[in-house]
Amino acid sequence: MSLTEYILFAFSSIIYNYYLGETALAELTRSPVSVHLLRWAVVAVVLLGASAPGATSVFFFSDPLMGLLALVNLMAVLMLFPVAMRVLEDYRAQLAAGIDKPVFNAEQFPDLDIDRSAWK
Repeated sequence: MSLTEYILFAFSSIIYNYYLGETALAELTRSPVSVHLLRWAVVAVVLLGASAPGATSVFFFSDPLMGLLALVNLMAVLMLFPVAMRVLEDYRAQLAAGIDKPVFNAEQFPDLDIDRSAWK
């Protein structure tokens, strides 16, 4: 890989991870102050990482955070598992009823907060 490819990979990785963090933080806190704090923190971490004498300090910081992100995602998957099983059971019931192309009907799940217009 050339230097340009490394730079583009690093830049796109930073932008992608920042986007994920800002989107999650905005959804969780709904506070513009927290998003601005995140932006400043990202700038500080990028500057710190760019000026670090070796990559080891960057990896010592990023690896535990990626592990934390994986744990949070696994917890979300576990919390969504019962909902996914209900929807899968509905799909299998439609197949068993002889429906060739099962269709998701949000009206059958009134207890879930589903955007009905997205499924029409």
